[in-house]
Amino acid sequence: MSHALTEVRVASFSLKRFAKLGAAFALSACFALPPASAVEMSMDSGKQVVTVGVTQAMNNYWGRLILKQTIDALEGAMPGYEFRIEVFDKPALQKAVYTRKIDYFVASSGFYLHSNAIGGTNYLATLRGPHSADASRSMGATYVAAATRTELNKVDDLWNQRIAAVGPSNFYSWMILRSEIAHLTKYPDSWFGKVTFTGDNDYEAIRQVLEKRADVAVIPTCRLEALIEEKLVDPSAVRIVNEMFPDAYACRSSSALYAGSVFGAVSGMDPDLNRRIAGILFTTDFSRNHFSWVLSNDFRDERFILEHFGLSPFTDQSEAEARTRKRFTEALIIGTILLILAGAYGFALNRTIRKKTLDLEAANEEKNHLERSGVVSGLSSLIAHEIRQPLTSIISYSEGLQRYLKNNPDEIVTEATSEIRNEAHRIADIVDRVRAYAKKQTRPHVKSNLVELIAKARHTVMNGRHQYVPIEMKLPPSAFIFCEPLEMELLFANLMNNAVQAVGSAGRIDVEMIETLENWIVTVTDNGPRISDESFERLARPMSSQKIEGLGLGLTLCRAIVIKHEGHLSFSRVTPQGLCAKVTLPKPAQGIPGDPSISELHLD
Repeated sequence: MSHALTEVRVASFSLKRFAKLGAAFALSACFALPPASAVEMSMDSGKQVVTVGVTQAMNNYWGRLILKQTIDALEGAMPGYEFRIEVFDKPALQKAVYTRKIDYFVASSGFYLHSNAIGGTNYLATLRGPHSADASRSMGATYVAAATRTELNKVDDLWNQRIAAVGPSNFYSWMILRSEIAHLTKYPDSWFGKVTFTGDNDYEAIRQVLEKRADVAVIPTCRLEALIEEKLVDPSAVRIVNEMFPDAYACRSSSALYAGSVFGAVSGMDPDLNRRIAGILFTTDFSRNHFSWVLSNDFRDERFILEHFGLSPFTDQSEAEARTRKRFTEALIIGTILLILAGAYGFALNRTIRKKTLDLEAANEEKNHLERSGVVSGLSSLIAHEIRQPLTSIISYSEGLQRYLKNNPDEIVTEATSEIRNEAHRIADIVDRVRAYAKKQTRPHVKSNLVELIAKARHTVMNGRHQYVPIEMKLPPSAFIFCEPLEMELLFANLMNNAVQAVGSAGRIDVEMIETLENWIVTVTDNGPRISDESFERLARPMSSQKIEGLGLGLTLCRAIVIKHEGHLSFSRVTPQGLCAKVTLPKPAQGIPGDPSISELHLD
């Protein structure tokens, strides 16, 4: 028997599997489907050809299984007829029904009612799957969210959420959801943040949720189970919002239930042929696949939804226009009142803000002047005049000693002299940097290995007066950024030094780095005593200048360096005790091509 369906192998499934996925049979109802031409003769087989229209949404395992078994039953009982399946998108299906280019169709009950009101289609049978004993209560809508969105539990929680629905005219998806939202507000279309339609593709709707492009997917019932069975969706990655009938209904539904798919005839088909086909559908035993075609034409709930929440011929146009005018008139009046109140409030608020801003600017100007002129400039002048000369002398003596050691070699003295000279040059560099900061001078950012800079900072702290505190490092081989190297070294040296002061002799400090798509994240964690709530709160202040259990004046400089490098500095408590400083620094926008790979560092 020839038909356009892809041949499928009918496996032997257990009743339990069909009970969970059989409702996916009725998913064909989610998508309006149309038949094609009047009955004609096939030139190849000599049989009369009957065309049954379906949508592309039926092109899945369960849809093909239902249609194949149905067509086989019709052709087996009517050997003089050849039934052909034609697949349409939904607009083409509607056009095919209205222009009578198909003979029969399998569609949702909502599509059948709409088509019947416009084009006079005829009802033949309703599909009942193993998931429901009543064909008039076998299909609904399922609202699917990511498993992590535990705050989404009821329909009310969908306020201002992004919705991915299979289609604006899909009865078992968008239209059912709109009808439920209408119980909460007069304006259901304004309830959501953004609505995206996926063209009757329920897998795409769920994929948008998993990829965080939408918050909730609205699909027909039993389609989730079918996608899970086809291994397209991981059941642990999703959850159901507003789940109903958890025990009485095999598939997971978020809404009330409505009639299943309808086998309908296009207006003008031979009544005797319609009765013959209906009789075959009613009397054929499809029990091996756990579905059946039955007589169930109670469509009162579907008709109510079409009349009140859908574009339907049932709705009187003048009545709809009157409701629309009333709705927008109310909105206009409310909007005008709110606009007047907002204007008056804005005027008063603007005056208050202007006054507060002037006061704040004056206070900040005084504070900035005191900090820059009184502290930074004073310290930089002191350092420049009092330390520069001794440093120059130390450098000169060390260089002279190195020249002497060339003729009188001593390995230990040579190494110590070299280290003295290096540290003296480093101190001089820090002095110059502080002077430049006081004069508001800046140095260009260069490509630097953040790992090496952190290692240098650790070396500085370990060689100071806190050598008894272990600082463990867990860093990648390299982490390249654009920065001012000395500022970055000072930043991490200050954070480590603060941690050392906090933990005491029995403490431990861990420095770790992780990589994200856009940033490098470095944490400096200590196990020092728990700081008070008041002190912890002060850590969030950008200009904190009071010593807080190991976090002193250097915190202001640390924040300034991080902000200058477009990063972020934050603090968090560690259980059971301790503090963690977290520095987030951005990677270069386009990466750093040609960065050399350095070997694994040994920093202990």
